[in-house]
Amino acid sequence: MSVTLLGLDSLTVILVLVFSFIFDLIDLGYEEEIHSFNFVFSTVYLIYFIFRIFFGLTAAVILQATGITDDPLLLSIFSVIASASILQNFSLRIGGTHPINIYDLFQHYRDKMVVVVGQKEEKRLRKRKLRAERELAEMENEKLKQILTLVIADMGNEGEWKRLKQEYLEYADTISEGDEETRKLVLAKVIASLDPIYVDFILEKQRTRKRLGFDVG
Repeated sequence: MSVTLLGLDSLTVILVLVFSFIFDLIDLGYEEEIHSFNFVFSTVYLIYFIFRIFFGLTAAVILQATGITDDPLLLSIFSVIASASILQNFSLRIGGTHPINIYDLFQHYRDKMVVVVGQKEEKRLRKRKLRAERELAEMENEKLKQILTLVIADMGNEGEWKRLKQEYLEYADTISEGDEETRKLVLAKVIASLDPIYVDFILEKQRTRKRLGFDVG
C-alpha cells in the first residue's frame, strides 16, 4: 500500500528530504564562518531544515499538480530547486499591515544561523587547539620536531617546508632565550596553531596507541 503525504508518495517525500539536506551541505558547509559540516548537529539548523522541508514539499505539491513529471526523483530535484522561488514570492499580511516577506525572514534566520554555528565551531576549534598545546608541551623536543615535520610536510615542496621548519625552530629558540621549557611551550603553540584539526588527529592516534599499550615515544 502506497503511503502519501500532502498528496505526494512516500518516495518523493523522502527524496525531497534527502536532496534538501544535500543542498544544505553544499550551501552551508563551505560558508567561510562555518568551515565544516558540524552545523547539521545544531538545534538552529534543525529549525532551518524544517522550514526548508516545508517549502520543498510545497513546491513538490505545486509541481505535481502541473503534471510536469511523474518521476519521484525528478520531481524531488525540481522541488528543492523551485522552493527558493516559492520563498521569494511568499508573503503574509498580518492585521492589515504591509506584507511580510517570508524569504527575507528566512534569509535573516539563515544569516543568524551561520553566525551562531560559526561561533560554536570557532569555540570548538579553540578548545581542540588548547588541548593540543597542553599535550604537545609535555613532549620532548625531538618529538615536537617530528610532529612539526608531519604538520608542515604538505606546505609546498621539500625545500619550502624544510625552510619553514627551520624558521619555526629558530623562532622558538629566540623567544625561549635558552630556556628548555619555554622553548617547548612556544613550539607547542606554533604546532597547534598551524593546523589544529590535523594536529589533534595525530595526537588522537598517539592516545589510541597509548591506551593499547604501544610505545608512543
